[in-house]
Amino acid sequence: MADRPSEDLEDILHWLNAHCVRLSDGVPATLLQQKWQAGRRDPAHLRDGLAQLFAQGQIALTPDLEPPHVRFTASGYARLLEQFDRARRPAPAGTGAEATEPVPATTLPPPALTGAPAELPLAPPQRFLRHGQPPTEIALRNQLLDIYRDLKLKPGSQIIAMTLSRYWQEMGLRAGDLRIAIDVLVRDGYLIYSSLRFEPHWRLTETGHAYVCAPLTPAPLLDLAEPLTQPEAHGLSEEELRRTGLALFRGAASEWRSFEGLESDWRRGRDSLLHSLDLLWKAGLIELRLGMPLALRLTEQGAVLRDKSAGGLRRLIGL
Repeated sequence: MADRPSEDLEDILHWLNAHCVRLSDGVPATLLQQKWQAGRRDPAHLRDGLAQLFAQGQIALTPDLEPPHVRFTASGYARLLEQFDRARRPAPAGTGAEATEPVPATTLPPPALTGAPAELPLAPPQRFLRHGQPPTEIALRNQLLDIYRDLKLKPGSQIIAMTLSRYWQEMGLRAGDLRIAIDVLVRDGYLIYSSLRFEPHWRLTETGHAYVCAPLTPAPLLDLAEPLTQPEAHGLSEEELRRTGLALFRGAASEWRSFEGLESDWRRGRDSLLHSLDLLWKAGLIELRLGMPLALRLTEQGAVLRDKSAGGLRRLIGL
């Protein structure tokens, strides 16, 4: 048996994690074979990879289950969590090493920060929703998509609904909030419902994948959100949210605007405004300055885009 490359072993562990309903049961071995064949990969490599993981004590057969199931051992699940941790961890400064998951240049440019990046904290992974506090729309959006980010899923990849529920419960979050989060992401066009072998799945769209690959939402925007009672039915696509948000910055490109000032000009709810500003920041079109109040302004790229399409933007929002 030849040792398999680490990416083969990591794929097997990720598929185990993505497709098991309960960790103690694992995944049917036939499902792993189907996933491997769907990628047109050599079946011998799967066989060797499984043998290697068995020999390392990373996986085991689940007792008393037919057809045969494969599950994590404690050390195997710890290895998976270490992979997630490495994926989130930035490369050491000055080493020239790239991050594990760089943002594709064709997806979104890097966001612009103010002169003191350390003053603009990002929300830590898996802590967008705060225990003991009511959920907000922007936190629910980020929290649910963080599962797809953890699993490094590509556009079109899907997760069985029971697995999403298991992740949610293991983070100590309420099942009712998961249902609301799914409603938000379906409305945003980030997830699509599908059914496979009579089991409900939630598929990641191209737009959802772009959001997952973008830099994490800045904490100052998360902090501006209000408790969610019902998702806003604003009817705007991502592109329309970006364009409408750009149109709010009507002064000089260098002019800082307060969030309260932007909200007074916004014709919809606060949640859709925060989503718009989040998308603009992720795309490098605005920058934030902390203070009382929080201030925002266009970047040079944002000003060029606003001025290029100013007429159409004004017609869109009725200015």
